[in-house]
Amino acid sequence: MTCSDEEKRKFYDHLRMVLLSIPQCDKIILLGDFNARVGTEYLAWKNVLGRHGIGKCNSNGYALLALCAELELSITNTFFRLPDKYKTSWMHPRSRHWHLLDYVIVRRNDLKDVLITRAMRGAQGWTDHRLIRCKMRLNIKPPHRAEHKIPARLAFSKLVLDVDIRKELDKKFGNTASDSDSVDNPTIDAEWRCFADNLHKVSKLVIGKVQKKNQDWFDDSDTELRQLVGVFRRSLRSAHCNQERNALHQVLKRKVRELKNEWWLAKAQDLQRLADTNQTARFFESLRTIYGPRCKKTAPVYSRDKTTKLTDPSEVLLRWAEHFNEVLNPGSQGADLNYINSLDALPISSDLETPPSYEEFHNALNRLKNGKSPGYDSLPSEVYKYGGKNIKTRLFELVLQIWDAEIVPQDWKDALISKLYKGKGDLSDCSCYRGIALLSAAGKVLAHVINSRLVKLAESFLPESQ
Repeated sequence: MTCSDEEKRKFYDHLRMVLLSIPQCDKIILLGDFNARVGTEYLAWKNVLGRHGIGKCNSNGYALLALCAELELSITNTFFRLPDKYKTSWMHPRSRHWHLLDYVIVRRNDLKDVLITRAMRGAQGWTDHRLIRCKMRLNIKPPHRAEHKIPARLAFSKLVLDVDIRKELDKKFGNTASDSDSVDNPTIDAEWRCFADNLHKVSKLVIGKVQKKNQDWFDDSDTELRQLVGVFRRSLRSAHCNQERNALHQVLKRKVRELKNEWWLAKAQDLQRLADTNQTARFFESLRTIYGPRCKKTAPVYSRDKTTKLTDPSEVLLRWAEHFNEVLNPGSQGADLNYINSLDALPISSDLETPPSYEEFHNALNRLKNGKSPGYDSLPSEVYKYGGKNIKTRLFELVLQIWDAEIVPQDWKDALISKLYKGKGDLSDCSCYRGIALLSAAGKVLAHVINSRLVKLAESFLPESQ
């Protein structure tokens, strides 16, 4: 109150700039002793003041109310019907009157999240102000990431078993017009992105998403258990003696234990069979079906010199990027370049530049393994191997375009690196994890074609040991 009007104006101008810099999607909780009395005129300051204010308004109060009205903020202290002793926060030393000077201010839309705001009379804060406590129910939504959105995982395993789904997928993909047909001179990346998006959209309609449903031993025995429970409940309502009722209860518990043991034994035998036959994908899928998915969290990791632990998600991601860059791109420190440069040059093979035939493409396609996690495009090898003639033909044409232009789509070069704990060592140490690079299945087809040609050529001059 002793400051000049110019200083007060500068303060509120600065506070206004700070509040305006906060994104509209973020919540605001403004706390402070403003030395302002806002009064009880709730009709004049609609949605800023509540019906349960106290005292008269002063000059500081008008400045605070004007700021809240401009930015659509609400003073939560005035929205709860409480005795005056739970509203006020400071007593004037001369008049001995209690006033409300300390506020909790939120956005008008977030007022529904505030449960109560009141003064705590017994709290000792080593100050002549009472502690103001505000209880809130904060429902914080995760930020929406519009870019780099990975498509949903689909149930492509159905293509391996169901021939009708294969035919329907091939038919609908052939009938769907490609968006790139209307574009003049589309780039390779645009051609591939249009093909991948179109294929994923059609697959989503035909195949559908993976059904995430955890199994439980009670589900498979639900009917029989309900009958036993019904018999036991009827015995509770009837005039049976306690001895008969206890006997029925023992029968029910014994049957429940038998059904539970039988279910777990059958699941264990099924998992053992999958492990013995090297069906790794179905083995882990069955485990996830029983126990449910694991909760994925960003754990703190050590810095490079292991002196501190990083907890901020952005710093953790940068540390993982630094670690995998060292592992996957070690450089050529141990190579003797003089020796390599002294080697005789091999003759140039002009056959390597000829475009691949459909037979080469088909053989490379068959080399892809089933049950592997897809890359960024969420299109696994099954959709190309069992999708049908239209899908294979369109992919082969795209491979020929890439071969002729000598430009590979960026999605084929990018990899999603998934880290797996080795099972020993410190959880915060990056070296205790191994990374798995998930690549695009379509890019693997081109890689197999090139690799097959190089291996065939190398057999003519490399020894068998290499």
